[in-house]
Amino acid sequence: MRGNLKCAAILPGNVLSNAYAGCVVLCRMGLYSTGQRRMPVKHFLDTNVLIYAVAKNDPRASKAEALLAGGSIISIQSLNEFVSVARRKLGMPWKQINEFVDLICVLCPNPVPISLDTHKGAVAIAQKYGYSVYDALIVSAALESSCETLYSEDLQDGQTINQQLTIRNPFQ
Repeated sequence: MRGNLKCAAILPGNVLSNAYAGCVVLCRMGLYSTGQRRMPVKHFLDTNVLIYAVAKNDPRASKAEALLAGGSIISIQSLNEFVSVARRKLGMPWKQINEFVDLICVLCPNPVPISLDTHKGAVAIAQKYGYSVYDALIVSAALESSCETLYSEDLQDGQTINQQLTIRNPFQ
């Protein structure tokens, strides 16, 4: 923490650090000391946004970093999927995975847990819209959080779920 900024840094090459010079810094303004309040966040991030934020030489990385830095809502399901993909497909070491998960939780505090209600909602969404249960868990968590937008590359861009949540592909 630095002043009223909550900061974390990703060095070139996606090496996490607490250093601030010569790196891309993801920050979220803490307006509490000025008496101002943030508008409630109304967008939710799918796992692919988290993955692209650490992807090396990927043109989607800067957009993913900006979405994270803006303060979004995520779910425990997204954190679990991120850890799985980062370890299995990206070959990231555990230390780097843990540091990035810590960073995500600073920028997107209070991830939505997977509850029985989340599960039941996901099953209903999977049945109604044809999504896999795992994708539907993300959608269900976004609906539980009263989000208006779910940023995802993997789901149907422009689709509205339950007249509340619109899916948007931020990488188009």
